[in-house]
Amino acid sequence: MKKIKKAYLLVVLSLVISSIFAGCSHEPKNEAKKQTESEAIIKVATTGNYYPFTYIENDELVGFDIDVWNEIGKRINKKVEWEITSFDGMFGMLDSGKVDSATCQIAVSEEKAEKYNFSEVYAYSPYKICVSESNDDINSLEDLYGKSMSLPASCSTMEFLDKVDPEQKIERKVYDFGGGGDIYKDTELGRVVAISHSLVNFDAAIEQGGYKLKLVGDVLFEEENAFPFAKNNENNELIEQVNNAIREMHEDGTLTQFSEKWFSFDVTVKDNFN
Repeated sequence: MKKIKKAYLLVVLSLVISSIFAGCSHEPKNEAKKQTESEAIIKVATTGNYYPFTYIENDELVGFDIDVWNEIGKRINKKVEWEITSFDGMFGMLDSGKVDSATCQIAVSEEKAEKYNFSEVYAYSPYKICVSESNDDINSLEDLYGKSMSLPASCSTMEFLDKVDPEQKIERKVYDFGGGGDIYKDTELGRVVAISHSLVNFDAAIEQGGYKLKLVGDVLFEEENAFPFAKNNENNELIEQVNNAIREMHEDGTLTQFSEKWFSFDVTVKDNFN
């Protein structure tokens, strides 16, 4: 009888121990699953209001940058999750770790490169002076001496002017693009003397809005567009995956196809406008 009780106790004890280990192993499996699922997602912030790079049509986020990122996601086996915010909000989300990267024809600059690691360049954007169709007085930067140019607080044009016009002969008026104003209409009506504008999306922007504007003079500069990532060791592998995808897309012509779809010419080739 004692032997039976002893055997019974051993069986019960073994079941208890098994359930304990089963319970312990259950949580790591769930955690591993969550980790795997999170690793299969890449979060990207964008504005969704910058035609034709990133904008909303029929409740769907579309555009050149959107096509590029969705293709990158396919090639690195990650689902792209989009976060719509303001231009400044993109970098705020990037700084706080809420997203992995951001996109909206973002230019590589010395200032941004101090804070972020950039991917391979996926597009090039040359800039010219933009004025009203009725303005025949402005044809070069020198024609803007003593006059004003409107531009965002942090942009490629601001850095360009710092180099070529350190004495600030051209007055710089910071324009709040998030304040509800229409810089195109203000330029057309002469409220703004001039702005700088990318050749890449000029025709598309003018056609969409029906603005009476023109580009004048020579190309001022050509910016390189790439995707920013927070500077930390955790991003190194992800950046390399993205870089490999971009290189492949350059080589197999996918980037060119996307470019011709949205712009009718190739923006992925350096100095293609000179």
